Amino acid sequence: MTAFDYIINGLPDDFVCEDYDDMYMVVGNITDWLGNRSVKLLNGLVSDDSCYNDRSGNTIYEFSKEFAEKLKSIQVTFDKGTEDYSGTRRPYYQLRGKPVSEEQAAEFIRRADSAFVDCEYPKSEKPFYLINMRSDVFSNSSSNGMVHPNGVVGMNGIMGKYPDFFELFEEFVGMAAEFPFLDFAAAVTYWNEMPAEEWEKLSDVNYEKPTFYPDFTECLAIGVWVHDSKVEFLSPENAAEKYTEYENLYGESDVSIYCDKRRTVPELADFFAKCLEANGIIDE
Repeated sequence: MTAFDYIINGLPDDFVCEDYDDMYMVVGNITDWLGNRSVKLLNGLVSDDSCYNDRSGNTIYEFSKEFAEKLKSIQVTFDKGTEDYSGTRRPYYQLRGKPVSEEQAAEFIRRADSAFVDCEYPKSEKPFYLINMRSDVFSNSSSNGMVHPNGVVGMNGIMGKYPDFFELFEEFVGMAAEFPFLDFAAAVTYWNEMPAEEWEKLSDVNYEKPTFYPDFTECLAIGVWVHDSKVEFLSPENAAEKYTEYENLYGESDVSIYCDKRRTVPELADFFAKCLEANGIIDE
């Protein structure tokens, strides 16, 4: 099933989908359908300026034909139970992926990094807003995002508060649609930031937070595999298997790269300038 079909086919029968030359329009009264998965997905996927109410009280969603075609290009599958996923407060996760070129890394970062997406200036490409897989390559935080300037794809991180299936669908399907070169497996635990026993050690003045947890695949709640225009939502067992496969294929020997900001080649200052140039902020 395509991502587009998954959204549209789950709408209540009284919703109308209209296909125009340059856009799709979905119209319906959502008063009694706030629990409907397709309505929830539309609420997340369609921007505020393209969602409004008409005089009859119907909610109208408008999205471009280009965006609809991207959703139609993505196949989605769901292991049993994954559509019911509801995360803990801030779930710990690990992600490993096939390396990308520096040009592809730059495309992802200049469209998705927090240094660019919220700034008010003309951009040559539409920004992509990450929900839980935050990219902070140029921030002062310790994380550096799932795509690194040198093309490494991977992250040991913490998601936002209480993510649910709808957030994961929006984020991972969106990444598959906008960045088709990405190929990665993400494994999400039921831990709140870290294992319970680690919380108990925080009062120790000599405590150093581990860069990774070797047994984390034994504590998974869900996984997501993005590859070849597909997004597969995985059960804990399948997530552990797929993540381990990707760790063996693409994992870096120095796992701290997944946790700490690295001054990799290209140097971040030069890389930042190239991103600004690509976004039309500075001239070459």
